Amino acid sequence: MATEQRRGFAAVFFALSLIVHADGALISASPAMASNSKAAQSCNNLGIQLYLILSSGDNNNVVFSPIGLAMAIETTKLGVKVRRKTLEELNELLELNSRALFKDMKKLHEQIIDKRKDGVHVKFENTLLGKDDFKMRVESTNYKLQGNEVMRDFRNGDTRRNLVNKAVFKAHWEIPFSVFKRSSFFIPRQKGISDKEVQVDFMGLMSDENQLNYFNDGKYRCQVIELNYGKDFVGDSWDPRYTPADVSMVIVLPYEDQSLRTLEERLWPGTIERWVSKLELTNIDVSIPKFNISILLDAGVSLKELGVHSIFTKRNSDLSANPGREKGKLRSIWQELSVAASETGTENPRVPSEDLSIMLIANPKKTMKADRPFLFFIRDKTTNAMLFMGRVMNPNQS
Repeated sequence: MATEQRRGFAAVFFALSLIVHADGALISASPAMASNSKAAQSCNNLGIQLYLILSSGDNNNVVFSPIGLAMAIETTKLGVKVRRKTLEELNELLELNSRALFKDMKKLHEQIIDKRKDGVHVKFENTLLGKDDFKMRVESTNYKLQGNEVMRDFRNGDTRRNLVNKAVFKAHWEIPFSVFKRSSFFIPRQKGISDKEVQVDFMGLMSDENQLNYFNDGKYRCQVIELNYGKDFVGDSWDPRYTPADVSMVIVLPYEDQSLRTLEERLWPGTIERWVSKLELTNIDVSIPKFNISILLDAGVSLKELGVHSIFTKRNSDLSANPGREKGKLRSIWQELSVAASETGTENPRVPSEDLSIMLIANPKKTMKADRPFLFFIRDKTTNAMLFMGRVMNPNQS
């Protein structure tokens, strides 16, 4: 993406605060303050840019963590002998100077990870691996590997090191899904060829039991739903229902007559802001497929497309910036993560099946059935930072 376009990105995200009766009934929603962190805004901007790159290729599922990668970049800056050109590239990418970025990123890390009190588990780990250790990790993982260039480098005797940013996320839905059915999911193919139909496990929520934050966007021709994660404990017992955490998943489903690709072409931070700020509590029947996307992503490939080249060259990637650090060169930055949507959250319990078709056909209220590709993002509502972003093209594809 061109430098001018990156500088033109301005993302201000809004959160929604829920007002809850003592009996647990949601009664209203109101827009909260915009993002209170420049680092969060920069991470969100980076997320949109990376998503557009990662989704521009084949029709695979996509998932990554914008904030995790931003933290990995900051870690890299601290451990590499950064030349002026390298520093300029990294600061331009995150739209912050080095001192401001370090201070803001540290505060953001504390808010999202260190000081969490809502039961949601978020963690990012950065590990620098040599050739043999990284090769062993690649070969032993069950994750889908995005970035085949590294295997060629192994064969050519490349001894540079790889920084792996591992993202861990565990949470339970505020309102667990209660209705289940195996049904059709339609995967788009080339123009003129009918969609491929696959059978997947769907899970649903009934509108007569609860309200959800929802927006029907006629301008962008899509439906937007927010699914809150819940706090793990209420008093001395575990029960996340009606006690929303400060983290939610937002799913964006294009209309049936519009492809996800068309929607992606219109995506920018202002689009995300529009969707989040217009969410309103609505009685709606919701059905989404179960999915579990695990990936080992070579983020260095995408960062190069965004203008970050210098740090990955043998001349400018010296890892001996601080005394005591082992010498070596940096080859790339990777991200290892898994994001799932199951009946109760990120776990996969065995749940008896019920007939979802009854809920969707017999109930005349609003419905949203994600039986075609959609994009999603998981956000921290206190900082408005996007923790994860991705898309589901095929729920059966891990």
